[in-house]
Amino acid sequence: MTTGITITIFPDIPTQELLCDQLNERHDAARGGQTRSAKSRYFCNTPLTGAPVEICRVEGSVSSHRRAIHFTVHGNPAEILVCRNALSGNYIRKVVPVLLDTFKSSLLNEFPSLSSADIDAITEDHCKISRLGVEIVFAISSDAEAVSTLLALLQHCKITLDYARPLPHKRGRGQWKKPAPRVTTNCSGRNAFTVLLPYGQVSVRTKHDVDERPARSNSTEIEEWKLAIAAIRKCLFFEIDLDLEKFEYESDGMDLQLPTDHRFWTKAKLPTDPISLIWNEVRYALWLNVALLTECPDETGGILTWQLQEVLEAYFAGEDVVRHKNMGFESKEFVKVRNVLIDKAQVEILIPWPIHRLNLSESLGELLAYENRLDARNIPELACYALTADNVDSAIADLKSNIAEPDKPSKRKVA
Repeated sequence: MTTGITITIFPDIPTQELLCDQLNERHDAARGGQTRSAKSRYFCNTPLTGAPVEICRVEGSVSSHRRAIHFTVHGNPAEILVCRNALSGNYIRKVVPVLLDTFKSSLLNEFPSLSSADIDAITEDHCKISRLGVEIVFAISSDAEAVSTLLALLQHCKITLDYARPLPHKRGRGQWKKPAPRVTTNCSGRNAFTVLLPYGQVSVRTKHDVDERPARSNSTEIEEWKLAIAAIRKCLFFEIDLDLEKFEYESDGMDLQLPTDHRFWTKAKLPTDPISLIWNEVRYALWLNVALLTECPDETGGILTWQLQEVLEAYFAGEDVVRHKNMGFESKEFVKVRNVLIDKAQVEILIPWPIHRLNLSESLGELLAYENRLDARNIPELACYALTADNVDSAIADLKSNIAEPDKPSKRKVA
């Protein structure tokens, strides 16, 4: 999985009709009147670094307009602006226009008869984010510790997600629904695993393979590049892929969604860092936001009612408390009691106690706090292989210049 961004572009009706005319002309010339495909997918290489952008054309599937057409565009902004396998800086508001500019440039190349004015009719008003890739990176003390942390987190996720009993089904007693999140190691990279989330997935990895190294620019000394590779091997990467329409976060007791319009990703519109909101939800899904018990407490008197105290004592004794008389059998009642036990006793009764006590939520939760994430600007050997606040504006300006002057030599060609 790559931490790319997917945007959907809906041109206005006149531009849609113009593009349909172009497609019809091409079709008539090439196919002699045969039925054309309703969907076309192709790639274009960006001028600054050569990174690919995937463009998918979809006709007539969203609007009732007879000649409707829209596009999806997917790319990794850090790779487009810096180099292959560059660290992402998550500058959503600034990088979405990069995908739009790349798309418009590709249209001019695909349909040479179109004018710049025709293409400029497609603006940021016609874009929305459909899928969002976010990368959160933590610097660990050594490459061995990075791998050790990865394995510890894999153990923790297997315990808290795959060893939990199913929740009661909301439709009635005696029915059980399997939880959605699942942990798999069937993903790209040897040192990686993936957790399915209700709104997407998160891939956790270390980067040791050759194809995971950042590309070296012609102006970078080989020794500097090797230092960057050594620093990356000490990092733990969380690559979060989420569907914005399914993603929700809680604020002031309300379930809210992040805007699909990138122009609203500002401090004025989103005073709380939206990347921190996403990370908080991921921490919640991975059971890193609460220090679950690993040992029986000496006493729990005063924090629970006597009914819940009985449930807890039975749980620590190894009994199956899912059917305990004090838990209730209706779904809402069961979930309410379970949540009280999580909040007040730090116990998830759906995980058997002998397995529950192996969880690592306390130590990993402290290590993987948002404020501990990596800022590549603080690691000199990584700064030139990451999209940062210091270079994002200049990189975007370089890209615009290369798009405007396609024959201009790129400053970021890689070895």
